[in-house]
This record gives sequence, C-alpha cells and structure tokens, in this order.
Amino acid sequence: FRIVKGITTLEAVWSTGLVYESVYESVACPDMITDKKHGEKIILADLNCHTVTDEKDILLSFYGWTDGNELYYAGDAYTLGAYTEYLQAVWAVTLCVDPTYSGSDSNGSVAKPYSSLNTAYPALLQLLSDDAYAAGAVLFMGDQTVDLNDNTNQIYTYASNDINTNYQTMLAAAGKPLLFTANTPSTVVTYSSPSNVFYIAFNGEVLFNHMTLKLNTKKATRIFTLSGDITFGASFLTFENSISNTTGNLSLGIDYSSNTQSSFNVRIYGGDWAYVYFGSASATRENKLILGNGESNPYVKLICYNNTNCQNSNYGYIRSGRVGNLSFGYPGTDRIVAGKMDITVYGGQIDLISDATTEYSKTTNLEHCNRYLTFDGYTGSVVFSHLNVGTAPGTAGSYANGINRISFINHTNLNIASNDVYLKASPVAAVYV
Repeated sequence: FRIVKGITTLEAVWSTGLVYESVYESVACPDMITDKKHGEKIILADLNCHTVTDEKDILLSFYGWTDGNELYYAGDAYTLGAYTEYLQAVWAVTLCVDPTYSGSDSNGSVAKPYSSLNTAYPALLQLLSDDAYAAGAVLFMGDQTVDLNDNTNQIYTYASNDINTNYQTMLAAAGKPLLFTANTPSTVVTYSSPSNVFYIAFNGEVLFNHMTLKLNTKKATRIFTLSGDITFGASFLTFENSISNTTGNLSLGIDYSSNTQSSFNVRIYGGDWAYVYFGSASATRENKLILGNGESNPYVKLICYNNTNCQNSNYGYIRSGRVGNLSFGYPGTDRIVAGKMDITVYGGQIDLISDATTEYSKTTNLEHCNRYLTFDGYTGSVVFSHLNVGTAPGTAGSYANGINRISFINHTNLNIASNDVYLKASPVAAVYV
C-alpha cells in the first residue's frame, strides 16, 4: 500500500457467505462461498438434475434452492445479505418414462419405468398429494415422443376456436411445481401434434431442464403457463436448427398474454427461441423476462410486444446469450399499445435494437407506451433501427415510437454501429449517463 500526502481513510469490507445444503449425505454440494460481500450477486449453482433416493426408496430429482421462504432456480442471481446465507436443495419426487419398457409391473422407478407420459402423470399427481413432496418430476429415459393428441387418462384439456380444433393443449394442474427432464441433456423428447396443437399450456409452475425438446406441431409453437412461473434451465436444449421452423421441427416461442397472475416470471437460461412476446391486456399485471444466467448462451430471435392491445408493465433483464432483434414495437396488425417496456442489458450480444417492428407502428398506436432501455456495465456494439412515423412521408413527426429514455450506467462501453437513436417527443425523454 502506497502512502500519499494527506489523510487516507481505509474502510473495512466485511465478507459474507453462502452455504449450500443438499439434505442427502450422498449428494455433494458446491463449496461454501466466502469471498463475496454484502450486496453482491452470485449465480446459484446447478446440480444438473441430480437424482437421489429417499428413505422410502423413492427417486428424487434436484429442482432448485430455498432459503425457507422463497424458491430459487439454478442460474438465478442471488443477492447476499449481511450474514451467511443457507440455501437448501428442493427435491422433486420423480417418475421415469421409457417407451421401450414392456413389463406389466411399472412403478416409475429407473428399473420399472412407465411406458408413456399418459400412464406416468396420473401416478405423479397421486404422489404429489402427499405433503412430504414439494415438487414433482417426469424423467424421460431415452429419445421418445409425447403424443399431444393422445388423451388417455384425460391428462390434457384442449381449446378450440372457429378456425382451429384443439390448437391448445393444457396438462392437468399438479398443484405443485413440475420438472420435465431427461437422463441426458441430449435426450430428444418430441412433442407431437402435426395437425392440431401450436399452443402448449400449463396451469402451475414449470421447469424444463437437462433435455432436448423437439416440436412436431402444426406450426411455430408458443409455450406458457396460465398461472405460475416458467423456467428453462441452462441445460435445456432445442432440437438442431429448430429456429429455421421447418416441418417436423418447429420453432418455439414465449407468450405472456394468457397468464393471469399479478406477476409472471419467465427465465430462459437455455435453448433457441423464435420469439418472446411481452404484454397483457390487464394494466395491473407485471411480466418479467430473465435471459441468460450470466454464463449460459440462449438465443432469442425476436423480443417484442405481442400483437395485442397490451396495457401492462413489462421488464426484461438480459444477462447473457444473444438476441437477434430487441424491438420496442409489435409484429403485426394495427394495435393500441400502452403500459411500459423496460429492458436492462448487462451482458450478451444484441444484433439489432429497433423502436418499431412493422409499418403498422404509427404515431397513435404507441403514443401512450413508455419504453426504457438501460445498459448496465455493458461492453459491446449494437445497431439501432428507427421508423419515422411522421404525418407524411419525409416530414418530421412526433416520433411517438421513439424510446422514452436510454441510460448508460456503471462504466458501460457501448459502440452504436450505425443509425441515429431517436427519443420520444416528450418532456420526460432523456439520455442518462
């Protein structure tokens, strides 16, 4: 330490810690974290869907972590408190599915798996009625197909409209969080309904991890929950080239509009995604997206508003991965969009940021929509695209589709590769550095 002229004050920095507890002696946990301080964030460890058997010889799969009050997922950014924190593993009671098993004595174990989701899921619901289990899991063993048209044991409810029959399938509610996983991350599980389904719904909290999902559905398919959060872990994969959206291997997207809870969180830590559609018609609802765990590399081709009259508050936190187009507009027909879209970029790569997606984004359509963009400690380069929505071609307009505020904080080093950045013509429009 170099002494300089004048009075030098040194302030003590007290470290805090984090202890992981697996509950089962046979399961090793990451070492105690001791080199962090109060207020720092850490990425919660992933036990990679580790399995263990309990005292009743019931198979369990790692689901997440709890501090006794809240449930956290592997990859979440956890803020350390002033004292050492203790996080205990949450285990999901698990039933295995292997279509090659031909025995008549299936019980869901590794040795005697069920041969289909249709037979395993009712048994899992029965197990989850026991208060001893906080979550449930389906473990797919080997490549296999889940036939969404097969409603044996009535595990699905379907929705139809004037144009599409059974376009949406919803798995029966479990009442507790569900995990869908596989024996290896490369195990391909194909959700199949080539003539009907392109909406896959759940009614409760859901986690997909440690598996590869393939969609043989009617067209590009959106997945969502009506209640509860939905998470895609860092070892969740989509089948090769799914983003190209070809017959038999359709692309996957997220839709917020049908969820009815006041706050709906979507974590995308893995996989390739065609789109994430923000927005709800209810102004009281809050939607959140967490993209990347800071180390993982998911890809989302388009993040934007849904093609609906969105009225709510929407927040996005981009920690790692890649975004093809971060659009502060909507992708379709003439809509009136209000509410808020507030995106913070910490890391990852964004190919394009645009304040409109199509020519439908006219002045009045986005006039009451508040949009905010923050780069927090970010280093990188982006391209901005602006759509002039003036009253006549070539005439300067009110730029109602401009972003309200752009902030560059915590030593952000951003190169704007091309095009000017337009702010909304508003008394509150600002650039914050």
